[in-house]
Amino acid sequence: VHSSPPIDSSSTNLIINENRHQNAELRLSLNKIGEKIDLINEKIETSRGGLFSSSQTYPTMETSILLYNIQRIVKENETMKKDLFDRSSKVEELNQKISELLERNQKLVEQSHHTLEQRNDVVNNVSEQTAQKILDLEKQK
Repeated sequence: VHSSPPIDSSSTNLIINENRHQNAELRLSLNKIGEKIDLINEKIETSRGGLFSSSQTYPTMETSILLYNIQRIVKENETMKKDLFDRSSKVEELNQKISELLERNQKLVEQSHHTLEQRNDVVNNVSEQTAQKILDLEKQK
């Protein structure tokens, strides 16, 4: 039974940290989008209220400006979704490569261990043979 040393997980930790960082960036971007949507909603509500009330705090926004802003936000959202998908794909690809490297490393460690055991057996055999020859020579004297 061969017991192999534990595999160094620094690469795995690096990927996990990178994934956390990307998730944090994504959360920040989504929060910005949410804030922009809230701001647009406030402006829409204000402009609606302004149409029906005599005291208007904000000037009414033209429909074209609102439409442009909404389209821009939707485009930003789509870009962020694509970026997230690309990054997730890259993380999966890197995880697969790490897995393959860890398996390869494990096989090499086991092979090295086996080779060292064989060398140890050879050294022990040579030592035993040498000790026997010494005893035989001493007996002949």
